[in-house]
Amino acid sequence: MRILIFTAGLSAAASLANAAALSDVLISGPGPGCKASDRTGALVTASCTATADRVTTTGSATAVAAGGHLGTAVFVDTQAHSADGPGGYTALTYAQTVDRLRIDASNGEQGQALLTFAVSLAVQRTSITNAPGPSAVTFAGTGSDLRADVTIAGENHSLWLTETYRVDYRPETGPIGDGSSVAYIDDVAVPSALGPRTFAVPFTFGQEFDLQLELRGYVFAGAAGDGHATMNIEAMNSFDWKGIQSVTVGGRDVAFSLTSESGVDWISPVPEPTSAWLLASGLAACAALVCMRQRRDKL
Repeated sequence: MRILIFTAGLSAAASLANAAALSDVLISGPGPGCKASDRTGALVTASCTATADRVTTTGSATAVAAGGHLGTAVFVDTQAHSADGPGGYTALTYAQTVDRLRIDASNGEQGQALLTFAVSLAVQRTSITNAPGPSAVTFAGTGSDLRADVTIAGENHSLWLTETYRVDYRPETGPIGDGSSVAYIDDVAVPSALGPRTFAVPFTFGQEFDLQLELRGYVFAGAAGDGHATMNIEAMNSFDWKGIQSVTVGGRDVAFSLTSESGVDWISPVPEPTSAWLLASGLAACAALVCMRQRRDKL
């Protein structure tokens, strides 16, 4: 038996920040760049474009945090036009949810126990790296990172995906490409970090502790000479809390009640994200593509 108790606050000393959310995006590179932030975790989007030293770059980034669901979408496109030096945008996104919890054994049991929970990570990544020449020094490079962290009662677990690719053109060799794609769980390389994952952390019955979910996104697309680079990560339906699987003492299941400062039901999986979130991320990407094409038409 599992019982969920909702409460507005656990103690007078508990800060409202312990039930807070944050969403933040930043695009930097040539020109002023762009950024957006919301202290409630609401969906935020920033989009900008710039041309400098014959390199045109466009970027769009979105982030959202709502209870146990965190999402992000990032797009950067860079086109060089016989450019002597490199140019491009770097986009960073951050989403966070923090809450304060207490778990009590239904039978009044005290002491330490083990909390087993599940989270899930999903992402779609696409990239273009094209360095056809004829400029003597031409390259196109892309990179992306997506990292999800969950910290409960001071113990951290992470899911991390990183990818880089670069193509260099030289008159004597033509285009040559090289890259890597690596996944990590708790900083240990694994075949995949996607899908649902289960972790266990110790806690003490009756003692308050923090739960923190974080999702970080990073995208880079740069080019020089006649290079063209595009990087896109779609992770709006990305990092989800999949609920508490069990509370055990010495391998024995214990019925429990959970109190959360925010009122979020952390026992159950979060519901699927609304179509409005997914639509907003799609519109942001479309806006970036339209802006990119308009800039190209003017060149």
